[in-house]
Amino acid sequence: MKSLNSRTTFHNKIQKKLGHYKLSKDADILIYLNYVLFMKRLAEVTHQKAFDKHIQAKKKNAFVIRGENIREVTKDVLREFRG
Repeated sequence: MKSLNSRTTFHNKIQKKLGHYKLSKDADILIYLNYVLFMKRLAEVTHQKAFDKHIQAKKKNAFVIRGENIREVTKDVLREFRG
């Protein structure tokens, strides 16, 4: 699988956003892993919320995750990931 960005490119982008602050050697990996964990948790919570709404509506067809489901749970998931 081809990588979209190399680790060096990702590190440089983060460093540019930080400005004059120094970034440690492995901080880019930790930032990326935290992002992946956040997206996974957001997907899980959104899936559960959409499924619950689907059950409450008592529909027999397949349920779909919509933008409104994501918006409803984003603040709660962000609170979980505050450091």
